[in-house]
Parts: sequence; structure tokens; C-alpha cells
Amino acid sequence: METNTTAPLLSLIEGDPFRSLGAKFHFGPVPAAFLVLCASWGVTAILAVYEGLHRSDNVRENLFLDLAAFGQFWLCLPLVLFAALPLDRHIRNAGNHLRVSGLLTPRQHTALDADFAALAKFRASVWPTVGLMILAVLLSVSWYLGEWSSGVSTWYQPIRDGHKRVSYPGLWAVCVAVPTLNFVVLRMAFRLLLWSWFLKRVSQQKLALDASHPDQSGGLAFIGRVQAKFGVLIFVVGFMVMTTIAYKLYMDGASFGEFAVWGPALGFVILAPLTFMLPLLVFSPQLFATKRTASLRFDADALSYLAEPKRAQLEHGSYCDFLEKYRTAQKMHLIPFDLVTAARLIATAVAPMAPLLPKLLSFLGINTSFPFHSTM
Repeated sequence: METNTTAPLLSLIEGDPFRSLGAKFHFGPVPAAFLVLCASWGVTAILAVYEGLHRSDNVRENLFLDLAAFGQFWLCLPLVLFAALPLDRHIRNAGNHLRVSGLLTPRQHTALDADFAALAKFRASVWPTVGLMILAVLLSVSWYLGEWSSGVSTWYQPIRDGHKRVSYPGLWAVCVAVPTLNFVVLRMAFRLLLWSWFLKRVSQQKLALDASHPDQSGGLAFIGRVQAKFGVLIFVVGFMVMTTIAYKLYMDGASFGEFAVWGPALGFVILAPLTFMLPLLVFSPQLFATKRTASLRFDADALSYLAEPKRAQLEHGSYCDFLEKYRTAQKMHLIPFDLVTAARLIATAVAPMAPLLPKLLSFLGINTSFPFHSTM
């Protein structure tokens, strides 16, 4: 089956308002990421130097000793920005695969094109972007109000002579830098929601699944592989969770035995991979029905071969092919996700928690001799 070159493409970034703006000024991914980094953390750093907050011996008041800010802006922010294009390529390939794989009939391709067009129209609308920007600002303000009530002197709210005030870098952080970081992460999460909506629409079609398909997912394993590409979002959110926990451990002197410490870490490691697998459950009913139907058919064929042993000998090649298909059907997954991909997602959730390992081992009474120590 040939691909219709005039049909709409499945994309989560084409037509995006910021993507269109960057294309207008010929800004590629690297210059765009550099500009965003300079406008967020860069300006914050300049303002911190202007106020002399870079010379403070107090770790909390020195922006350049704030490892959480370094990690979130110098690691998480570029990581999400650079991940957008490779992720979109995988999603486009998935859309093309749906056209040529035979999973859908030619008549169903019309519905598929309609879904592509609806997704493109919604993605290009300015209102989702405005909504994400407002939410990003609200989250920033909520974070800052929580910090303000803590009564701790920091680079964004230094206390001098018993009076607390908002510093210039703090003002820029709460109004620009943190909302920018929030927006970039929220936009990636929004794309995951769009992809999940599309998967739901595809699952509502009667798919031509094959229980004996070599991918052991009826021919849908490619969708699970695309889902795993969103793992960058797990890593970024996990890193943010880790920095919050690390602050409690290394700065506030909290113990790993406190629920406020181990609860979020354990909850994230368990729930994050599960959350990313949930959208794939929409295919489970069809996969289950396909496996059940195939099992009944193969069982009947097996009884036929057993009832006629000479037939199995005369049709040896056909019999071996039958056995191979039978074994594949028995191993068929009820969710288009294999154990290797699931393990990668779990590893992506665990990896950001690595800086907490020394504190965990110490809490468990395990003596270690790490060649480094945290300065958080």
C-alpha cells in the first residue's frame, strides 16, 4: 500500500505558535534553546551579580551555589527543548506506519486523516499555549508564596536587618525564569496528552491485529516504542522532585525516614512509569479479543493435527509454521509494551534519584566511601 503524500502528517510540533515564530526568524533548535536559557537563567545570574548575591558565604543566598537551579535550567530545560524534534520524528513515523501497515482499511484512512487534521488545528490554536503560559505563571507564584512563608533567607528573598524583601534576581525568577521552565515542561506534558487522545481515537477503529505477529503485540509494538520516547519527561520531572527532596535532606537536615522525603521519591519511581503506560491500555480490549480468537483457532488446528499424525508428517513445513505461530500467539502481550521498554522507563524514573543514594545508604546504616560529597 502506498502512502498518500497529500494526506496530513501526524505531528505534535508543526504549527505550534512558538515553533512558527522560530521558523519566521530562522531560529533552529540550538539558537532557540540558547536564547531561552539566556533569557531565564542568564538574566537571573546577571541580576544576582548586580546585587552581590554571588559572593555570599551562605549557600542559600548564593545563586551560583544553588545546584537545583543549575540542574533544572542547564540540564532539564535544554533536554526538553532538544527532545522535541526527535520525538516528533518518531510520532510522524508512527502515523505513516498506521497508513501502510494494513492495520486500517482504506475507508478507515479517511477517519485517520480527519483525526490528523483535528490534531493539527487544535495544536496550532493560540489558546492552549496561552492556557499553558497562565498555568506556568500560577505554579511559579504558588512556589514563591510557599518559599516566602518559610522565613529562610535565600538569593531570591534575602533577609537583611530582620527585613525580608524580594531581590532583583528573585523577581525575575518568579516572573520570567521559573514560568519559562514550567511552560517548557508543561508543553511537553501537553503533547503527551495530545498523543494519548490520538491513541484513543485509533483504538476506537477496528484494527486488523494479528496474534502471530513477530512483535508479540498484534502489530502495535511500534506505538509502545513511541510512548517510551516521552521518557525524557519522566527524567525531567523526576529531577525536579529529586531537587526538592535533596533540599530537605542536605539543607534542612531532614531524615530519609520522614514520609515527606521517601514518600515522594518512592511514589514517583512507581507511579511515573505506570502513568506513561496507561494510555496504551486503550488497545487492551482488542488485543485480548484477538488473542482469545487466535487461541481458539489454534487449539482447533492443534487437535486436527493430533487427530491425524500422518498429516503432520506429510505437511511438515506447514506444521512447523503452525507451531511457530501458535507459540507467538501464546506470548502475545495484552498491552503494546514489552518488558525491555518498561524497564527503560523505570530506569528513567530511578536515574534522577541517584544523588539521594548516599543519604539513603547512610539511613540504612550501610558504610560507603564515595569519592564525592554533595554541597547542596
